[in-house]
Amino acid sequence: MSEAAPTAASLSNADVRTPRWVHNLACAATVIGFAVICFGGHTKSLDAGNSVPDWPTSWGSPAKEYVYGGFAAFFILGISWATLRKAFLAYLALLVGVSMVGLYLYFGPELNASQGWWEFETVRTEHTHRLLAGLVSLTTMVLFGTLLVHEKRAWVRRLGLFAVIGVLGQAVLGGLTVKFYTPPLVSALHGTFAQFVFSMFCSIAVVTGPRWFENAAPVVGSDDGRRLRKQTLWLFGAFILQVSLGAALRHSNYNFESGKGASVFWWHFGAHMAGLLFLLHCMAKVAINVIRNHSDDPRLTQPLGAMSIFVVFQISLGVAAFIFRLLVSSDVSEAERPWAKAILSTAHVAFATLTLSAVVMLAWRAIQRSAPQTSALPQPAPAPTVAPASNSAPGALPEGAAT
Repeated sequence: MSEAAPTAASLSNADVRTPRWVHNLACAATVIGFAVICFGGHTKSLDAGNSVPDWPTSWGSPAKEYVYGGFAAFFILGISWATLRKAFLAYLALLVGVSMVGLYLYFGPELNASQGWWEFETVRTEHTHRLLAGLVSLTTMVLFGTLLVHEKRAWVRRLGLFAVIGVLGQAVLGGLTVKFYTPPLVSALHGTFAQFVFSMFCSIAVVTGPRWFENAAPVVGSDDGRRLRKQTLWLFGAFILQVSLGAALRHSNYNFESGKGASVFWWHFGAHMAGLLFLLHCMAKVAINVIRNHSDDPRLTQPLGAMSIFVVFQISLGVAAFIFRLLVSSDVSEAERPWAKAILSTAHVAFATLTLSAVVMLAWRAIQRSAPQTSALPQPAPAPTVAPASNSAPGALPEGAAT
């Protein structure tokens, strides 16, 4: 009798396990993406978006040639690696990218003969933001190539494709921000979409990690599992909404001394506070569900705890940054601006990104817990079955055997 074809539920965890070095590459993209967001937030805190007026070059630097050369090197090495399936070639591609960034840093923007670009804080911040953005773009493309070759789950490969599209779209938004002299709408979209792209990096890092393939205890088909998944997805949507409202508030032009833009600022502030209340409501519902029904699962309680800690710091830093923004006029030069205002605003953005990473991890864990048995998501291995006792007489041959 022929053996039945295996289903997705009957595949062992090893059948779809992602190589550890691919997961490490996804983690590297996530860390670099976090650095890009931090430097981008600090660029806004210093109002340094217009300090480098050209793009993709920086004050006429040979940035374009180095970036194009880096893309070409990554493409050639990536194709070679994909053909040979050797991990060291992927790491070599990353090394080439880092070398390109090093050369870019050495030559840098050519402002004048007496001062280097690194002596200007605004130029230094914006230029470093661009360098890291180029590096994360290259890393994302290499990551997508590794997923195409080594990842057996189609939906994870699609995540890699979405990450590449997101990074390229984010680069276009960044270029438009420079070309049109940081218009508030485009700048706010640039800041919001950055968090969305970062969530893609986090997603790939989570679903390729070794803990993802450990035997979980999915709440298959239960109302509680579906409710938890729905609540975490609502939480993610509420967080992206709150980020967009915060970006609109952060990029609103106002001057309380002259009264210009004050009404728009307060409307944005009210919307941001309403979004915060909605976000806290979604967080509370998820926390209550996890504590009541899943307190024995560290893969849910750990990201919940991290999210709770991060959001407390984020709110505290937001309050402090808001107080400094009220006390210091926005048209004061960066040389006269208190350093605490810029640091607090940047730290507020950084902790928002850390909170988002915990939200994404929690959402994916909830999706995994509530996955049906026919899903491609990893499920616990089926328990061994015991063969039924035979009713034939002792010593009798098995049915169908030759006599």
